[in-house]
Amino acid sequence: MLQFISVGVGGFFGAGARFGLTRLLNGWLPHFPAGTLASNLLAGLAIGLIVGCERHGAGLPGNVRSLLVVGLLGGLSTFSAFSLETVTFVEDGHWLKAGVNVALNVGVSLAAVVAGLAVAKLV
Repeated sequence: MLQFISVGVGGFFGAGARFGLTRLLNGWLPHFPAGTLASNLLAGLAIGLIVGCERHGAGLPGNVRSLLVVGLLGGLSTFSAFSLETVTFVEDGHWLKAGVNVALNVGVSLAAVVAGLAVAKLV
């Protein structure tokens, strides 16, 4: 239960950070989604740092990791998890899996947005 609460608290702050970055940066660059880009880049950097430290023996306690990785970074951007999974495939020499992961996550997500927009027109 504590891990579930940790994820929720992290998600609250991650989503709030994404909202704040989007409002701030999109105000400066109104014709480009700079807030989304910044959220994705920050989350990618952070998940890379956390997992990199874990790989070198400096892991975090389970609830802290859940709060940061799943909650905070998940709320900030699920792109960070996708990026880590893709990089892990590449590091492990699974180039085809990495390519399929990118194609499916990007392509199918774009298609899902198009489908959602089309369904919304019917409602």
